[in-house]
Amino acid sequence: MPSNIEIKVRLKNPDETLAAIKLRCDGEPQEICQEDHFFIIPSGRLKLRLLAENHGELIQYHRSNSPDPKPSDYEIYTTTNPRSLLSVLQRSLPEGPVVKKKRLLFLDGRTRVHFDHVVGLGYFLELEVVLREAEDVACGYRDADEWIGYLGIKKEDLIAVAYADLLLNDAL
Repeated sequence: MPSNIEIKVRLKNPDETLAAIKLRCDGEPQEICQEDHFFIIPSGRLKLRLLAENHGELIQYHRSNSPDPKPSDYEIYTTTNPRSLLSVLQRSLPEGPVVKKKRLLFLDGRTRVHFDHVVGLGYFLELEVVLREAEDVACGYRDADEWIGYLGIKKEDLIAVAYADLLLNDAL
């Protein structure tokens, strides 16, 4: 099962962070509009990510709710008919929140740097250090810690939960 080391950060100064990311990453970012439909399952998380009328990803993952860099194990199933799959899931499983975001995706080696604007929540940074098969997780933690230091991220800015959880908590 693929895995990575992740962090999520609420950005206080998104313009400064974006400028720092652009200095470090080569090439132009990919702009991606995403609509993530979460579903309630017994273990882990399940979301259907709508990317276009003919492209979606069903993503199942396990990740602890910890603000520190943490491992995430995931499986991704791609579909060319995401609306049909959404309909099946909505009839079959209890629904969670829908997260809408615009993402700028930067690449730095094996690290995916996400600069996200999440509707209803604001600006965030996500780092995903993709681990190679059978690679020691310590390598991923080192890469994540290097980015944390480079951007001057403080522990109190790290987020422990998914955007869906933040939306639920804001609604309470």
